[in-house]
Amino acid sequence: MEHILYTIGYGNKTLKELVNTLKGFGVTVIYDVRSIPASRNNPAFDRINLVPELPKLGMRYFFGGDNIGGKPANKAYYDTDGVLDYSLLQQSEEYKTAIQRLCDGIVNQHLKVALLCGEYDAAECHRSRLIGTFINEHYSGIEIQHITGKGVLESQQSLIARLEAANPNPLFSAGEQPYYMFSPMKR
Repeated sequence: MEHILYTIGYGNKTLKELVNTLKGFGVTVIYDVRSIPASRNNPAFDRINLVPELPKLGMRYFFGGDNIGGKPANKAYYDTDGVLDYSLLQQSEEYKTAIQRLCDGIVNQHLKVALLCGEYDAAECHRSRLIGTFINEHYSGIEIQHITGKGVLESQQSLIARLEAANPNPLFSAGEQPYYMFSPMKR
């Protein structure tokens, strides 16, 4: 596949370490998918710091966490226990429009994009479970590659196989798609 969407979690990396890793894969655009673009433990990754610093390091920054983040403000996307229902969020026009724009940028503008979140392991993050699964289902021309904490790639398919092996009895969403949840995402 010629169109790749990368994902990465910053964990305890420095901004320069993360940018150097991304540049190794040809990434030039960081698309922040955190609903709350701030970090208690690593303030270099606060949105207010990324906006001025990333251009100095040769990267463009976009924020998309308001529409495709894992903790949306709209309570309509949560069940009665406060757990995010991925299928409800994925059906929203805001979500679908944001994903469409992201994918159009990758395919039509040939942007080299990495989704940014905090978790090192994409299996424990909405970037694989909420975004990656949706793109795999609706955009066959885009391959999802997760950059691990060790700086190597793991495909979305490999990640899903790892999740299935670890949990052969997943929870299911309203759409009957496997929904692997390590911990509830409560508001």
